[in-house]
Amino acid sequence: MSGANFARFGTYNQVLPPEGPKAFPITLDFRTLDLQLVDMTLTKQQGFVSFFQGFYIDNSVNADTLIISMEETGQVIKFPANSQGYLPALITDSLKITFTTTPSIAPECLVPIVLLNIPVMPYIWAVTP
Repeated sequence: MSGANFARFGTYNQVLPPEGPKAFPITLDFRTLDLQLVDMTLTKQQGFVSFFQGFYIDNSVNADTLIISMEETGQVIKFPANSQGYLPALITDSLKITFTTTPSIAPECLVPIVLLNIPVMPYIWAVTP
């Protein structure tokens, strides 16, 4: 295979951001929808953040796997049901991230996430529902 067959994307993993550590909390509502698109492009354009490197995810009230897809790199993360944790991500200058899961009629199927611009080590723990 030649090198022309491979896409190359720059990521910011393990880089300290010039604006300092920042956390951007978002609550994903999966009570009626199975897909949530998080687009942080405007946040970057406004200068609030240079890049993202990972997540804190609270999937503790969701009985299904949360699937996270990064737009440009194609990285897909399957985050377990009834769990919380930190995950690094391969995010490029395209700050569009898709989250999918099975919609739930349960009123508590809200999934808090926090986008982080700092490096994080992967760590996931189970939470008893």
